[in-house]
Amino acid sequence: MASHKSLLKVIRRFMPVVTIILTLIVGGTSIAHIPPGHTYDVWSHTYRISAVINGSHTHHVEAQSAFHHGNDNVGGKADWEWINYSLEHYDNWDPAVVIANTITVKDSQGADVPFNNTAINSAVTYLPQLAGFLLGRAFGLSANITFYLAEILTLVANALCVGLAIWFLPKWRIIIGLILPIVNVHPFAISADPYIQAVAALFTCMLYRASVRKTSTKYLVGLSVVGVLLSMGKFVYTPLTLLLLLIPWLQSALATSTIPSEALEADSDENTENETNKSHHLSARTWIPIVGTGCSFIWLAVWMKLNDWYSTTPGLLPYHDMLERKHDLMTKPSVMVQAIKSIAYSIIHSQANFDFVTDTKRIRVFWALLAILLVVVLAALCVHRLSAAQKTFWLLAYLISIGILLLTYLALWLQYTPKGYVGIPGMQYRYFMPLVPLWALCGLVCCSSLIVAIQKLAKPETVSQ
Repeated sequence: MASHKSLLKVIRRFMPVVTIILTLIVGGTSIAHIPPGHTYDVWSHTYRISAVINGSHTHHVEAQSAFHHGNDNVGGKADWEWINYSLEHYDNWDPAVVIANTITVKDSQGADVPFNNTAINSAVTYLPQLAGFLLGRAFGLSANITFYLAEILTLVANALCVGLAIWFLPKWRIIIGLILPIVNVHPFAISADPYIQAVAALFTCMLYRASVRKTSTKYLVGLSVVGVLLSMGKFVYTPLTLLLLLIPWLQSALATSTIPSEALEADSDENTENETNKSHHLSARTWIPIVGTGCSFIWLAVWMKLNDWYSTTPGLLPYHDMLERKHDLMTKPSVMVQAIKSIAYSIIHSQANFDFVTDTKRIRVFWALLAILLVVVLAALCVHRLSAAQKTFWLLAYLISIGILLLTYLALWLQYTPKGYVGIPGMQYRYFMPLVPLWALCGLVCCSSLIVAIQKLAKPETVSQ
């Protein structure tokens, strides 16, 4: 038994490295087997990155793609190198590739191409890919070598980030460390997904640490910064930063907690903090998470305001139709009821983008597991193993995550659902993936508290027998 515990202790200690290695193996194998052009929206992301490097601001473009075939397309100037590369590798997989004979604005360097669905993404989302593209340009590398270089840099950055996430976990390292490489969809892809998946995992693990350990001021600053970085990815995940508002309560509760737990010790650098102040009143440091949430939503508001003149998804609706539907949603109760019915229908029938069977099955499994998780969370609220602050934290974490999914369905209804369509098209299982670490930790914490409560109830019976 002692040797078994020692082995688990060693594995737990090295789990961040194991997670990094597993992510590199899975991602590296995928790079070797998935040809260019076979990851989600790859050409839209490629054009967007090239436009960012060229300093091209998002604007209306006349060029079209099979996916962006309307008159309201937005995009920017991409290099001919990447336009030609996308056309050479197009094999009917990603319809976001530009239709060459629709290009009208061009010069010797490049041309205006559409990337409606990625135009909203900030440059921060593409940092590893930008580095790869810039290195390729600086050293005169071919488009093919540059593409693979960008994928490798993206994979390495993603792996290091999820490894850091596991390093921050004070508990459940082995389980979460094995889950992350599995749920990390295309961690190498020229896409916004590797960024949002890695940062969401890091934010979740850091947030969990702050919910069970007394932390330092520097740690709270770092956590808040990661929250802002999360909001700079896909904006629909910004509501996760609302959980930062509970950190002052959790930290205050930890300072006076009487609940025995192996995770209630402080971080090593917390010794430099004033440990004598046990007051529940907000001190200067407890404002840090609140400021982090505020900055996250300020960023979101400013960024959306700067980009509110075009549709932010690869919409099947013209922009003016989307605005009309948005106005009706806010002013007509019947339209709101219609949206709710469409969302409910889509969830019940597990509708997926292009009715892709595999995605439909995965979405159905996710919703089934989320229903089970809700039962577990509600049951955990009825036992006394968790503090009131922790119970509130995990209940809100679950509700916010469900709210994010519902917001995703609403966005797809607004901008992606043709008139007369039953339900909502466009949902993909990968939209669930950044939330998996949060759901996994929520389930582990709640199940653990229930098991301990059951064991305590059964102990008197065992003694009496």
